Amino acid sequence: MTGTKTDNKAVRIASVIIVIIAVVLFVCFFRDVRGNRYREDHADIPGPFEVTINGDPYHEADLTSFSFPELKRGDRVSYRFSLPEKEVPNPVLRLYLDHAAVSVTVDGESLFQKGSPDSRMLGYGYVNISLPADYPGKSVLVEMDIIENEGVTSLSVPAVRDYRAMMHNFIIENSLYLFFDFAIIVICLTLMVIGVCFSGTLPSVSRLVFLGAGFFLMGIWEMSNYDIVSIFSDSLVLRGYMEYPSLYFGPFFVSVYFYLEFFSGCSERLKKIYRLILAVQGAFPVIATLLHFTGLVHYPAMLTVCHAILLVNVGFVLAVLLRRVFRHDDTHRYLIVGLAVMIAVTFLDVGRFYYFKYFSGKGSEGYVSYLLSSFFVFLVALIMDFLSNQRRSLY
Repeated sequence: MTGTKTDNKAVRIASVIIVIIAVVLFVCFFRDVRGNRYREDHADIPGPFEVTINGDPYHEADLTSFSFPELKRGDRVSYRFSLPEKEVPNPVLRLYLDHAAVSVTVDGESLFQKGSPDSRMLGYGYVNISLPADYPGKSVLVEMDIIENEGVTSLSVPAVRDYRAMMHNFIIENSLYLFFDFAIIVICLTLMVIGVCFSGTLPSVSRLVFLGAGFFLMGIWEMSNYDIVSIFSDSLVLRGYMEYPSLYFGPFFVSVYFYLEFFSGCSERLKKIYRLILAVQGAFPVIATLLHFTGLVHYPAMLTVCHAILLVNVGFVLAVLLRRVFRHDDTHRYLIVGLAVMIAVTFLDVGRFYYFKYFSGKGSEGYVSYLLSSFFVFLVALIMDFLSNQRRSLY
C-alpha cells in the first residue's frame, strides 16, 4: 500500500513538472512568433475629404473628427479624396465598411464594387482593394449605400497599405487567438464524436454532443469576431454568415447541455422556468433565419434580441449557481468556477459591444470580444467536471 501511494505521488509530481515545462515552451514559442513582424510601409490619407450624406455636401472634412447623425438603412454616403504621392509596395486601399454596399472609382474608372442596396448580408470589417501601379495622386470616389441600422456616426480614415506585410503582421498578432480558436473547435469536434460513439453504452456521454455542437459554433463565431477568417477569405459576406447564425444557434445547444446536466438536481419549478427559456432560445434562431431569408428582417437587425435572450439565460443560470454555492453544493465545483468566469465575461462583453456601437462613434470598428479566453477556461473546467462526476458515478 505504501509503495502504491509513493508511486501515485511520483506520478503527480511528474505530471506537474510536465505541465510547467509545456506552459513555459508555449509562452516562449508565441513570444518568439510575435517578434517576427515585418516592417510595413504604408501611406495615410489625411484628406481633406469631400463628403456627401443623402445629398448634403460637407467640404474639406477631417474624418478623424468629422461626425454626423446616425446612419440608417437606405442612407447614401459618398466621399472623395486624392491618393498619396508616396509609393507603397503591394499597394491596397484599405476601407472599413459597416453593412454597406460600396462602389469605388479611380479617376472615373470602376475599381471595386460590392453588394447593392437590396442585399441581405454584406457584413462589416475591412476590405483591401488592389491599386494600380500608377495610383499616386489619382482621385478616388467611394459611394456607400447603408443596408442596416447600425448607429454609425463617422467614417473610417482610408489608407494605402503594403498588403503582404500587413497580412503577415496580422497573422503574427493573432497567432495566439488562432491557436485557442482552433483548439476549441478541435476539442468540440472530438466531444461530438465521443458523444455519438458512446451514446449507446453510456447515455450520460451523449450529452457531450450538445456541448460540442454549442461550443463548435461559438468557436466559429469567435473566428469571425477576431476576423481570423480573413486569413482564408476576405469576403465580408462569408464572415457575416459565419458570425450571426453561429451566435444565434450556438447558445441553444450549450443551454440544452446545462438543462440535462446542471439542472438535474433542481426543483421542478426551476426546471419549468429554464425549459421556457430554452424554448425561446431554440425558437429565436429558427425565426431569425426565416425572417432573414424572406427579406423581412436581416440577421444583424436581430442582434439586440439575441443579447436580451442570452442575458436572461445566463442571469438565470447565475442565480441557480449562487443558490448552489450558498447551499454548499460542490457536486459541480469545476463547472461552477468555469461558468462563473464565462458569465462574468459575457456581461462585460455585451456592455463593451454597446459602448463601441453607440458611444465610441466608430460603430463596430475596433470592437473585439473577450469571450474566446473564457470559452477555453469553461471548456477545460467542464471537461474536468464531467470526468469528476463520471468517476463519482462509477464509485
